[in-house]
Amino acid sequence: GMDQLFDMMPRVVRVMFGVGSLSLDSPEGFYCCMFLFISLICYAHAALLGSSILAKEEQDKTAEFLFTRPVKRSTVVTAKILAGLVSLAVIALVAYLGSVLSFLPHVEGVDMKNDLLITFCGMFITQILFFFLGLFLSTMLKDGKKATVFSAGLLFASYLGSVFIEMSDNKNLDILSPMRYFNGVNVMENGFEMLFVVTTAIIVTLLVIFSYRCFAKRNLNI
Repeated sequence: GMDQLFDMMPRVVRVMFGVGSLSLDSPEGFYCCMFLFISLICYAHAALLGSSILAKEEQDKTAEFLFTRPVKRSTVVTAKILAGLVSLAVIALVAYLGSVLSFLPHVEGVDMKNDLLITFCGMFITQILFFFLGLFLSTMLKDGKKATVFSAGLLFASYLGSVFIEMSDNKNLDILSPMRYFNGVNVMENGFEMLFVVTTAIIVTLLVIFSYRCFAKRNLNI
């Protein structure tokens, strides 16, 4: 089966496919592999959305119209954030429902409804983190394109970091990569770990505060 094929390859391949110690021939192992690639796409969307949702006003030359209205910058940022969060929620919900409808009907002998729900909840939280990371970079950097490049770079670095951490077998290093906070295998086996919930909340709160402050002070390219 698939396990025999993966056993012929270096361990890093199993790790890169998100399977970890699970059997790829099992429903759990196959799902974790599928979930990894779904989540990577959603994280990329979240980071790029965050880095562009404000910057595109300057790039599209609509900033002059928008920010000369009698509306505070903070009000505009809040509206953009809410729109972004709605977009993330829709993407996560569509991905979850798609997985439920395409995967669960083919699973026999094991109930994975809760596994799907908790892993996608973890994915949504991580989407929010990457969204605000991208948003912060776009408020800090004057060039919106640089913010997008930096966001993509940090996302890729987080993925590589998660692979190296898995290879090291050192759970204490999980805190270094956001992709390890709500990793599919870990969440299915251990649920949400309070350390990562609190860490994510702190990071997101700081990113929101600094995003508002940086955007309030920056000179817009109008």
